[in-house]
Formats: sequence, C-alpha cells, structure tokens
Amino acid sequence: MTFPLKTVVVGPGIVGMPMAALLADATRRLDTPSGEVVVIQRNSPTSGWKVAAINRGESPIGGVEPGLDELVSLNARAGTLRASHSYAEVQDADAILVCVQTDKDGIAPDYGPLYEALHGIATALAAAPVRRLPS
Repeated sequence: MTFPLKTVVVGPGIVGMPMAALLADATRRLDTPSGEVVVIQRNSPTSGWKVAAINRGESPIGGVEPGLDELVSLNARAGTLRASHSYAEVQDADAILVCVQTDKDGIAPDYGPLYEALHGIATALAAAPVRRLPS
C-alpha cells in the first residue's frame, strides 16, 4: 500500500483540523483518488456541533489557518473528508492520528481528553474483526 486508504483524525482542533484537511486534499489530488479522511469528534454539548459543520464543508476553527476553509469545503464536497461521532470509524482505518487538546489542571497537564480518546479508540479496535494483511 503506497497511501492509506482511510485515515482517521481524532480531534478537529487547531492541530487536527488542518492535518485532516491537508491529508484529504492530498488524497483528492492522487491520479486515482481512493481514500478518505474521517475526523472523529466526541458528541459533547460544547463541541459536538463540529461534526455537522465539517460535513457541510465548514471548518470548525474558523480562519485560524489561511486557506483552511477552502480546503475543508472542497474536500467535503469531493468525498475525501467527512466527520463522525463514532469511534467505530477506526475499525477499518489504515492510520489513526490523535490530535486532542491537553488542557491544564493547575500547572499540571490534564490528560483527561487524551485518555478519553485513547479509550474510545481501544474499545472500537477491540471490537473490530481481525484484519489480515495481503500476502
């Protein structure tokens, strides 16, 4: 395999969203586009809206990165970029990038969001059927 057929990016923030959009754009620009990038966002009251925004072709981080809005729009329309609340998306992923926030708890890092994402990924992978690599 020369390029991942499915890449999952967990966390559409200021790191994950540009990464997802650029990977989706690279997939779209291949001579024979055959992949997709799926962004996973937990369905929380404060950030669950990001899934619908991405699927409409709107960047959830606004104009933080020049050209990002256009990349998200173009690749959502092309079918190389979409978003979901479901960690089951990782079950058939060729690559998984975890790009979740790490806030502070006083002066120490708060790893809660990272642990939550890793738990979601691990649970989904444990439930996935075994994949065999081609020989």
